Amino acid sequence: MHKLTLALSTFCFCLLVPTYATSQSITSSLSDLLDITQESTVGNYGFYGSTAAIQFGDGTRWSGATGVTGPATASKGGRALTVDDRFHIGSQTKTFTGTVVLKYVDSGIVSLDDTLQDWFVSQPTVTSALSVMPQSLRETITVRNLLSMRTGLAEYLGGPDPNNPGQTVLDVWNAKNGNYDLTREQLLAASLALPATMVPGDESTFKYSNANFMLAGIIAEAASCEAGNCRDIGTLITDEVIVPLNLDNTLYPTGTEWGTQQHTNGTWNYYGVLSDFTETTPSVPNSAGAMISNVQDQLDWLVELTTNAKGTLDPDTFAERLQNTQKINGAVGKVEGGYGLGIYGQYSTETGAYMLGHGGELSGYQTLMFYFPGDPTTSLDDLFIVADLNTFLNFSGERTFLPSDINNIYYELQKTVALYRLYVANPDGCVTTEAGTTCTATTLSDKTLAVGNSLTIQPSGKSWVAADGSLDSPVPTYVFYGNNGTAVTATDATITVEEDGMLEGYGNGMTLLKLGGTANSVLIAGELSAIGANAVALDASAASNDTILVTPTGNVTGNILATRGSDTLWVEGEVLGDVILGTDATLTGSGVVKGMASGAGIFAPGTPGAANASSMTVSRFEPTGGTLEIQVFGSSRDANRLLVKEQTSEDNPVVDTGIATLNNSTLRLTGTPLTGDIQVPILTATNGLTGTFTTVSDTTGLLTMDRGRLRSDLFYTDNKVFLTSTSPAVFDAVAAGTYSGSLIVLDQAQEQLQAMAGNRPSAPFGFARAIGSHASYDGQDYVAGFDLSTGGWAAGMGGPMGSNGYFALTIAQTDTAAEIRDGGATQDINALSAGISFGFGFRGLDVSAAAFFGEGDIDYRRETGSGTTKGSTDQQLWNAIIGAGQTLAHDSDWQTSWRSSLAYSHVTEDGFSETTSPGVAMDFDKRSYNRLRLGLGVKSERKLQALALSPWVSADLLYHADLNSSDIRYTGPGNEGNLSSRSADGLEVQFGAGAKYTTRSGAIWSAGIIASDGDLATTARMNISLISKF
Repeated sequence: MHKLTLALSTFCFCLLVPTYATSQSITSSLSDLLDITQESTVGNYGFYGSTAAIQFGDGTRWSGATGVTGPATASKGGRALTVDDRFHIGSQTKTFTGTVVLKYVDSGIVSLDDTLQDWFVSQPTVTSALSVMPQSLRETITVRNLLSMRTGLAEYLGGPDPNNPGQTVLDVWNAKNGNYDLTREQLLAASLALPATMVPGDESTFKYSNANFMLAGIIAEAASCEAGNCRDIGTLITDEVIVPLNLDNTLYPTGTEWGTQQHTNGTWNYYGVLSDFTETTPSVPNSAGAMISNVQDQLDWLVELTTNAKGTLDPDTFAERLQNTQKINGAVGKVEGGYGLGIYGQYSTETGAYMLGHGGELSGYQTLMFYFPGDPTTSLDDLFIVADLNTFLNFSGERTFLPSDINNIYYELQKTVALYRLYVANPDGCVTTEAGTTCTATTLSDKTLAVGNSLTIQPSGKSWVAADGSLDSPVPTYVFYGNNGTAVTATDATITVEEDGMLEGYGNGMTLLKLGGTANSVLIAGELSAIGANAVALDASAASNDTILVTPTGNVTGNILATRGSDTLWVEGEVLGDVILGTDATLTGSGVVKGMASGAGIFAPGTPGAANASSMTVSRFEPTGGTLEIQVFGSSRDANRLLVKEQTSEDNPVVDTGIATLNNSTLRLTGTPLTGDIQVPILTATNGLTGTFTTVSDTTGLLTMDRGRLRSDLFYTDNKVFLTSTSPAVFDAVAAGTYSGSLIVLDQAQEQLQAMAGNRPSAPFGFARAIGSHASYDGQDYVAGFDLSTGGWAAGMGGPMGSNGYFALTIAQTDTAAEIRDGGATQDINALSAGISFGFGFRGLDVSAAAFFGEGDIDYRRETGSGTTKGSTDQQLWNAIIGAGQTLAHDSDWQTSWRSSLAYSHVTEDGFSETTSPGVAMDFDKRSYNRLRLGLGVKSERKLQALALSPWVSADLLYHADLNSSDIRYTGPGNEGNLSSRSADGLEVQFGAGAKYTTRSGAIWSAGIIASDGDLATTARMNISLISKF
């Protein structure tokens, strides 16, 4: 229960509960079981307290109260609740308002087909609030539409508050703890400010809205005036319903009064923030939700409301009231139902049973009253149940995982009655032999079942089925009732809960299954469910070495303790509760733990023995003194992982979930190392990590194993722990791409000089050249290879220099896309260079030189498996080439020459920071690289002739030398390292062919292709150029 709740105090009134013949397996009466059910559900869900009452088909009753009135700081001091305590009953008020209107229908004063306009005209004073509604809408909406929730009027609580712009009526009501007044005109205006929810009168659906019954109250008041005795709705309800039925503990308040001191407090526990709603005024809930009652009066009213046993309504009117209650075509809250006239029907989400009545909510209170019709041939198995709670939206300020459906306390009472009836009809559902105990039908027990060999819980053979198909679930097989008791003890036994088999227990401080002895084997393919404050579903805290498997169809509700012994808890299904491990215990599997996983044991997410990675989900992770064991699957570049996810209830986050605390814990890595550029999140916590692993156990060397130039690390972000393999592939590609682009620029300058040497310019000229290249680089040292695609251009001017020389000024641009293989991303390198080149003849030799300076922009991208990391930086490029060559022979039209060259490239690259989401963003330091290329080749070409092609062929041998390439230094969150650069040493053989064409004007067109292969790459290059005199 909630931290502020006092010890449970229970007052049970066991008034002639019908008796059934029972076997010796259970000694408790149905009344005892209902007491325990109420106590355990209140304890389980953390409510302050509850009152409840049941009337059976023979008229006998049970009633009970458990818990306290509210916090000790509230006006009632947190005293123990009693069944006499009054509650605000919220929307149950609608049943009273609707009944008053229907009584006027009986008397002929009101017709269900009357429109609002009819009453606005006939009783303008009392219906003056309707003046804010358009006449066309008043003429459309009927009394029947109001009582059946079929007007389309929106919920006024969600409309704009007239006194507080930007806030809704509900916002202000809650902020003022319910002590806030608005007129009916203001409430109706708030409703009309919102879009209509449906077409008025559409019988195919309904839309629940308090506005309907606020207006129904106006119609009732108008009808009283029409009858000659004007009364307000509170007086009408008192005169027409409360007094005739002797409902002495029921009232329609005029202010904050309760009519007695015997009442509860109302507490809204909004995720740990408490608000007291004890002193609320009736104007906002109005005739849709203002009333007060207690469970005894509510039960009297429920019987009359659903059976008309005392003739409150004419039989025909009563029949019409129920007409739509079995047409499930809308929803009340989150549960589908069918709305009649101030009453609705729905199917229990727990048992599927049809139920007729009404619920009620008011901030601080939850109330339910429903009739469960039994066999239509007899009333003996009819059931009328009422339950009130004094806590609304209750969620503990501490870490507590609660279901969103707080109606469960009500449903569990009806379920216990249904289970009891099944059990007394067949009390021999469990059979014990020398081989063990087997349960095949619903069995109830209040005594511990001791198992020394085997216990098999099979399906009960019964199902909870709703007639509308919304529910079809198995009925529990074995159900235990008992506060602070133990349902089953197993000593060196085999426990099997088969699929659709269910072992359940109710009781505060109850243990459902307790293991002892030397070793036990537990297989849960069905369901274990422990309901109650501090209830334990499975206690393996003894020194026995137990194996517990929750299969994919298995479900455990309640805490699991494995604090001693070498226990293995393998979860492939779902656990709704905490798991606490001792030093030698292990939690493994790929299931879900909707609770906290904590303790000094081993947490090994992922399915044991699986060939591929998988994950386990928990709501909170606190492995104090424990170990997170992660298996790595290097070949698939993945790893098992633990997901610590935030839990939600009613679409709101549950406090303190999605958090992992790693202080004083160990990370153990097993498996095979990751390869490539990959970031694998081995631990993810939605709402953040606290601390880091104190120790990392890496006995297989996953972080230190020699894998060439790959580096493995652990990185911690705000909400993830990553195991990474960082590859220098992208940096290899950028360096190679930059070097390749620089050589393209230098080679085009050299080719330009060679052209001038063969055809020395006599006047200034201009030139332009288009360049394209593709190169393929193999992987190296476990690092992926890559492909370079380069496009570019060069343009400039040149001319003679002295009597035997020539020069050229050039601007060149290259754009290189470097695509990493094996799923890597593409890097973009854009460089712009400017340079000067010159040449001259000397004793038969042609000597040339060129120098360029440029700047480049780089867009880095890395595909890491967790996402794409991005970064950008700048380069500075210094490139130069010198060459010498000579024409060897002139054979008619052809000439052959040799050539040599020495090219140099120096690049500095600025540091940069990556961005990524998700994943690990790293910072990379500044780096530089220096490379040299030596070349020797021959070329044979036809002499240039006007209007004729001059083909050429060439062959070159090149050697590349990596003079000095700095490592790539990186820094990430909580770690840093170095990546070695790719070697750029190697030979290259190059072959080329092309042709030149001289136009009539003397301009020279040239095109060629060069292909090469060698130690570094396989390359193909094409270019087209034009030289023209000015």
